[in-house]
Amino acid sequence: MLSAYPVVSYGKDILTDISRRFVIHNIDTDHSRDIYFEYMIKNWKAPEHIAYDYYGSCDYVWLVLVINNIIDPVNDWLLQDEELKQLVVQKYGRENTYGVHHYERDGIIYDHFVSGATMITNYEYENNINEQKRKIKIIYPELVSEIEALVKKEFTV
Repeated sequence: MLSAYPVVSYGKDILTDISRRFVIHNIDTDHSRDIYFEYMIKNWKAPEHIAYDYYGSCDYVWLVLVINNIIDPVNDWLLQDEELKQLVVQKYGRENTYGVHHYERDGIIYDHFVSGATMITNYEYENNINEQKRKIKIIYPELVSEIEALVKKEFTV
């Protein structure tokens, strides 16, 4: 798919202009179910593996990333357990991994203790954010060639 992108000169080099981006508009409308289905990532899978599983090639990783609005696959994608632990230590410090992030009661978040509220640790907070990344969208495989043709047409200079 990179062949569809235009090239730019950078000094003596000719590079693929990957700064070009396209967006699939109105992806969360009632009609969007006609182009994608929701998928829950079990354990951990790289976007390349998901592309291979559904489209038969890792080359379609771009489609997995675009449909899920992933700009930075390292930080925006589901983290593995060890990566999550490293993130929490880096962000809060080893000594504060299980320190208080906030308190919750009846869906309301408090930055201080309130009677009847549940303490949420820094690790729990970051884990909850990470767990939300398990639910992704997958474009129906039979639409891939049509989308690919539209993208190539859009990027043709």
